[in-house]
Amino acid sequence: MYFVIDDLGTLGLADGTPVQYRAAMSGPGFSVVSEPRTVTVGEAPQPDSVTVAGSLNSELGCPADWDPACPAASMTLDPADNIWRLTVDLPAGQYEYKAALNGGWDANYGADGVPNGANIAYAHDGGPVTFRYYHVTHVLTAG
Repeated sequence: MYFVIDDLGTLGLADGTPVQYRAAMSGPGFSVVSEPRTVTVGEAPQPDSVTVAGSLNSELGCPADWDPACPAASMTLDPADNIWRLTVDLPAGQYEYKAALNGGWDANYGADGVPNGANIAYAHDGGPVTFRYYHVTHVLTAG
């Protein structure tokens, strides 16, 4: 197990500046590099909106799948913990999705919080599911 701490205070970057990095580890007989991660210096300013855009949008009542502006897929920010949430009832199925910010695709995060990253795959048994998006890490989860 290992831990990574984002200590950007000594770089002199202004609050709100995004920084992208990869973690790398190597030793005798192994070498691994993480997917890119993006963090924000200081307090990350919240987007105006976050939408769960994906193949599940039509099941939520959106006019089409992959609609980053659909109100039925819009998340709500909880100011107590700064986590965006959306709880919906979905039929059983295989879904893919991403976090789309501000009603469009200009800022979106896929698997592991990667900007413009791969779709997040989700196998759902049917029933309620809560999506959670944490803007500091850009990670969107379902469960």
